Amino acid sequence: CCPFESGRVVQLLLRTRAPKEPVDKKKGKKGDPPPPDAPPPAVLNELRLGAASSAEGSVTFQGSIVPEDLEPTSYEGQYELAFVDETPDHPILKFSSLPEEGLPTLELVVYPPPPPPAEAPA
Repeated sequence: CCPFESGRVVQLLLRTRAPKEPVDKKKGKKGDPPPPDAPPPAVLNELRLGAASSAEGSVTFQGSIVPEDLEPTSYEGQYELAFVDETPDHPILKFSSLPEEGLPTLELVVYPPPPPPAEAPA
């Protein structure tokens, strides 16, 4: 793919993934580390946060926000932001599909909201 192409459509997805399988540790023995090529945990939910078209090789997402009612992170790798090529077929712009494995994902950690400020005594 050309580094300065324009017109490719990229979606921004918020994914919720299943917890990683716990490592089976035997008494007194060290558990085997997970293989480096182990598949990621299953996707439980996907939410489309936005889409944007490339311009001169760059894609900019403006106004994409995470939903307010998203539960705080309870395990490592629970949420991720994924960029997915959704370029439709076009009679003039002949883009080859970008494999999902080659596109970036970012782990997202959601913290609980801060407690409300304490009122000063009167």
